[in-house]
Amino acid sequence: MASKDDLIARKNDREEQLKQVYATIEAYAPTYEVVIETLERHLQSNMTPDGVGQWFDLYVRVVDLAVEIRRGEIRHQTQRKFKYRSRTKTCHTNATTNGLGIDDGNALINELDKLYRQLKKRKPMQLDTLESQLDILDRDTIGPLDKRISECKKRMENSKSVYYTACSLTVHGDLHVELIVRQGNSIVVQKRRRCENLESCTCPIDAEPWKNFQIKPPAKAPQAIQMPKEATNVPDVNLNDLKKSFGIDVEERERNLEAFQKELQGVVIDETEESEPNTKRVRVSASVNELKIDEAQTALLRAIASTFKRTANGMCQLLYNILPWGDTPSYEKMDVATRAIDLMSLRVETWNMHDLAMSPVEMTTFASVLTEKECLRRLANFNLRGIRVKPTLWALPLNAFATLPALQHLDISYNTLESHGPALEAIFKKCLSLKTINLDSSRLKDAETNLLQGLAENFGQGQLKRISLADNILSRAFLVKFFRLVAGADLDTINLRYVTTTALHEEEEGNYDFEKLPVRHLHLDYSGLANDNTFVLSLAKSVGNSCELLSLDMSSQSNPHESGLSELINKLAAYGELRRLSMRGVISMNSIVWDTLVQQGLRKCVTLEFTTLETTAEKYVDSLQPDNLPVLRDIHFSIETSSSPGFPSTEEWRSRLASRLPALSNIDVVVFTRKS
Repeated sequence: MASKDDLIARKNDREEQLKQVYATIEAYAPTYEVVIETLERHLQSNMTPDGVGQWFDLYVRVVDLAVEIRRGEIRHQTQRKFKYRSRTKTCHTNATTNGLGIDDGNALINELDKLYRQLKKRKPMQLDTLESQLDILDRDTIGPLDKRISECKKRMENSKSVYYTACSLTVHGDLHVELIVRQGNSIVVQKRRRCENLESCTCPIDAEPWKNFQIKPPAKAPQAIQMPKEATNVPDVNLNDLKKSFGIDVEERERNLEAFQKELQGVVIDETEESEPNTKRVRVSASVNELKIDEAQTALLRAIASTFKRTANGMCQLLYNILPWGDTPSYEKMDVATRAIDLMSLRVETWNMHDLAMSPVEMTTFASVLTEKECLRRLANFNLRGIRVKPTLWALPLNAFATLPALQHLDISYNTLESHGPALEAIFKKCLSLKTINLDSSRLKDAETNLLQGLAENFGQGQLKRISLADNILSRAFLVKFFRLVAGADLDTINLRYVTTTALHEEEEGNYDFEKLPVRHLHLDYSGLANDNTFVLSLAKSVGNSCELLSLDMSSQSNPHESGLSELINKLAAYGELRRLSMRGVISMNSIVWDTLVQQGLRKCVTLEFTTLETTAEKYVDSLQPDNLPVLRDIHFSIETSSSPGFPSTEEWRSRLASRLPALSNIDVVVFTRKS
């Protein structure tokens, strides 16, 4: 029996090794995630056989990294020195190990429990905390990442390509991995792992092949497979009906078959129950899937399906936020949702999933079901506002959106998308049915070039009508080019509310010079554009050239340059087609320009919002004549005051407006003091 000193020395050694295990796994986690994201990003449709082979080489290295994290098994050349031996029996025989895998950590925890019992001591709180942290790290970070590797393998095997007919990854344990790519009955690519252990490894020392990984195109373009023509549909022939026509008795066999099928499904057959005549009885065809799903699963699927809102065209709306998941783990939710859709034989037209925290596995599975499930291929409307995930996890879903041929409305606002410019560009270029896209507060700084390229192609071929870039920080150079592009489009709405512009030097970035703006609703509320005089002058010029503008929102917390503002208001007065005009906070408009606008330009205006100083409030109200505003129904009137004594109250102003314009249905009056 070991002495007390030996037990203490062993305890100290195991505690030190456990600390090293946690530190090592924690340091590996970010790299592990980046590696898997690289693997996922390069898994695409229509890959060539050679491209699949290159992807397979990376897949093997990712699996080996996972094995090192899980079991501490080293398979590739390295200059690192290993101090600890393995504490687990999960490694392969004669494998080189560092003793710092998660399995080693679990074995050390069990051994420390035993040592503390032998020493009759209570385990210190710091050690309990360390064990809990390791468990949480494994459960919440490493475990989901392991799951994503399995999802990658599944997606690769299910992926479709015009260059081959089948692809399989054969895995025995984690050492014997083989890739086979077939074209018909011929094998076009067959690869196996090269490195099974440290001694047989031919890789460079401490190689990191996932860094700057790119699939290189083949020297010779592969031949696409000629798809066979669809065979003519032949109606099913009922063999029993043919037998009956020749006088053969098959009724008894049918009854026995039906009873057998019901027995398989667990249905108790009541022999005394009157049944329909044999000639009218419906044959039961037991579904293999139904046999596998137990009653609890079926009840869950039906509960989820009951929340679907059916549409008039036989499709449905899915509200992901309210689905009754029960005890469904996060990594199975997407599969469960699509199974519920299949259970009801529906197709999804609208998918609402907003303001949620999603796990990495959910996002990966989400991308998979979008590309693989037929019930989602006709998706037209997406609402994905405010999904709380790491920005890098958007790569796969965004690429999946670009494969949806019927996509019309996409709202991915309040997500960080700045590193996904190419994916956003692909959506604009490939989703030519797209009519609305909302990218509010999406941090688009690094995606501006891709946005312009995607919009240029969409404006030429697509159906885009509404684009929202509200609450973003955008460069002045981007906006100058954006409005040049818009001049050749046919848009209904542009929303640039609360857009902040980063202007450096106008002579370097150019001025706004558009002369046409074919848009019906322009929202510039509290945007930096309202304070750019070259923009306001260009907007004024466009109002005078084949303008279709119906509503203009230019509310601002500061006053635009008077020359540009006066020019714009004069053009709007001559135009005379506005239904809505909002100029809240703008007090730099002189009275002559205001009178011209009210007398000539607002005969079709339904909503009017404006601000004035207390010294000119009376004059502004007096200028509002019913004959000049025949259809005005809503008015917002804000007055900036210095809190002068005796100034009329809001109720008094409301009464004056009501008496002057009896047709008004909504009167909003605000008296405020502007903060310096």
